[in-house]
Amino acid sequence: MAKYKGYNIKTKLELEFAKKLTEDGIVWQYKPKTFKLPGGTYTPTFYLSDIDTWVVVITKWNTINKKTYSLFAVKYSSMRIWSVTKQQLKDREYPTW
Repeated sequence: MAKYKGYNIKTKLELEFAKKLTEDGIVWQYKPKTFKLPGGTYTPTFYLSDIDTWVVVITKWNTINKKTYSLFAVKYSSMRIWSVTKQQLKDREYPTW
């Protein structure tokens, strides 16, 4: 865990993405809201308020997080939601702002 911009960032990958957002001048919040899902809750990694977009940073896809992310994306399909994987960050394949 690392402290950055007043947030306790959980993973190295999330920290890297937060720094990229800051470099690009993107206003962001770290895990500002938890959403209700059938059988539980889900907290996206970032909220980009200027472009009204939720971003989920995926360290490694597994059956549980694929299912939970899918439930989140379907239930809140009216919202703009992006997933960013470790490989995309490594390859510098960021979403276009």
